Amino acid sequence: MELHKIHLLDKRAENATTHTFMFDVPTDLAWPEGASIHLGSPKFDLKKGKDNKDSVRHLSIMSLAEEGVIAVTTRIPPSCSQYKKTLKNSSFGDTFVAFKLTNHMELRRQDKPIILLSSGVAIATMRPLIRAYSNSNKGIESMTHINVDSSQEFIFEEELTWSAQTTNGLQNFYASTRDKFDELLNSKFNSNALYYVVGSDSFVIDISKRLLSKGIVVDSLVLDKPESFYQRLEADSLLNGVKESA
Repeated sequence: MELHKIHLLDKRAENATTHTFMFDVPTDLAWPEGASIHLGSPKFDLKKGKDNKDSVRHLSIMSLAEEGVIAVTTRIPPSCSQYKKTLKNSSFGDTFVAFKLTNHMELRRQDKPIILLSSGVAIATMRPLIRAYSNSNKGIESMTHINVDSSQEFIFEEELTWSAQTTNGLQNFYASTRDKFDELLNSKFNSNALYYVVGSDSFVIDISKRLLSKGIVVDSLVLDKPESFYQRLEADSLLNGVKESA
């Protein structure tokens, strides 16, 4: 397993409980939009193996490689894990490790509309997709993003609102309730679209069931989940055939 040593360059609070951390980029590391990575804290020790569980997390990369930083955004509530306490209290220059780069969410440029559906801080997975579309809409008919967050402390609101105002074919919406989210989802429904869904397991399952009930085919669902999650969905008889077509 290849480990990349990276160093904390900057950090900022997106709201009271959500923070973004920015790290330098090793010369031999690049990633497409939608990628995620394992991020080990300064306490991470490869020799400890599974005992590192308090020193590592799998996080979405919310930046594009061209932005020159590896950035992650995560929720850190007052009562949080030791890992998140270490992350929040980290100092500029602290050494972290990045490894196991994966990607379930790269944009499919198949000449179809893309609809992004996210809940809360899961919007961090959608940000690079939106930026990649703003850079080039080749192979994408249009892009619509809907985020639901009951706290109403919407993440990246100014940036994504500006992107929607300056990018042809891009729409961005925030909803403070599930009722409002459902209303937006129904109004923007497109049977020909590709649907990217990110959030808690319950959110992903609920939205996937709803889309399937509306006639969306399994191949049009893009979930930020590993193979094991599709197997669980199959076992629950929620998404028949998803695993084979994912």
